Amino acid sequence: MLDRLKGLRFGEVLLAAAVLAVCMLLAARSGGGSTALEERMETVLSQVEGAGRVRVLLSRAEDGGPVTGAVIVAEGASSMRVLLELQRAAKALLALDLEQIEVLGMGGAS
Repeated sequence: MLDRLKGLRFGEVLLAAAVLAVCMLLAARSGGGSTALEERMETVLSQVEGAGRVRVLLSRAEDGGPVTGAVIVAEGASSMRVLLELQRAAKALLALDLEQIEVLGMGGAS
C-alpha cells in the first residue's frame, strides 16, 4: 500500500482529498442516507464486470434540483476498463459531462 502511495503525484493526492471532503460534506448535509437514485445506480453499476462493490454519491445545486456531479467508488476501479465503463454508464444515466463524474477505487471498509 505504501509503495502505491509513493507513486502518486501531489496533485492526485490533493484531488482525492478534495473529493473525499466533498463526499463527507454532502453526506453530512443529506443526513448520510442514500437516495433512491444512488441506490439504483449502485445496483446497476455493480453489475459491470469487474466492478465489485460500488457506492454512489450524487450532488445537486439545491434539494430536488438536477444532479450536478457524481462520485463513484468501486472495488474494481483500479482497472482502467472498469473505470471507463463506470464513467460512461454514469454519463448515460445522468446526462452529465465526463468532467462532472469522478470514479475512485475502493479501499478497506465501505
